[in-house]
Formats: sequence, structure tokens, C-alpha cells
Amino acid sequence: MSNNDIQPYQPVSYPYVNAQTLRNYIGKEVTLIGRVVSLVSDSDVFDVLTHEGTVTIYHNSPVSFDENAFVMIRGQGEDLNGSPSLRSTFAQQLHTTTDLDMEVFNNFILLAEGKFRDLFYD
Repeated sequence: MSNNDIQPYQPVSYPYVNAQTLRNYIGKEVTLIGRVVSLVSDSDVFDVLTHEGTVTIYHNSPVSFDENAFVMIRGQGEDLNGSPSLRSTFAQQLHTTTDLDMEVFNNFILLAEGKFRDLFYD
């Protein structure tokens, strides 16, 4: 195998964030999970509620989600006039049979950012 066969390192997943921790990732790729709270039909801008607040999503094309749906968003963190936002490249509705416990998910984010950071991030 030559050096040309070696692929550059690419992360399998990106850090999970909420409205509060997103501020630590401005300009970096992240993943956000939350509930859609405002969406104009077939719009590319919408708001997602996390346990710690609301994040405005700017998607690269119009999206259509069920009302109050849980979604997973991947994109680049931005700070527009002091308000957390995400320039999204991937958006998917999570089809769950039960409500996602946002408090438990938030606790995971805080542990991954703090005490167990070495397990999750380079």
C-alpha cells in the first residue's frame, strides 16, 4: 500500500451540542438534536428547541418536518448577533415511538463536554 492509498482522517460523528454549548463550536461541524418549534412550510430556515434554548437553523434547501418533530441537524456553528445558529448541511426527522428525554440528552452533552471529554473528542 502506498501513501496515496491512505485516506485522510475524517470524523465518524461530530460533537453533540445544545444551544449553550454550540457557542464553543463557532466555525466547526457539530450535531444538534432537538424539537422543531417554528417552521414555515417548505422553508430553509427554522428553529429547534434544545434543553438549553432555541437554535436557528439555516439549511441548504427547503425542509418539511412534522409539527413538533424531533430532528437531528448537522452543520457548522454560527453566532449571528449573539444568537446561536447552525448552517446546516444535513437535517433528518427522528421517527421515535416515544418522546426523547431532552434532559437526559442534555446531561449526556454536559458529560461529553466535561468529565468524559477524552472518550468522545480528539
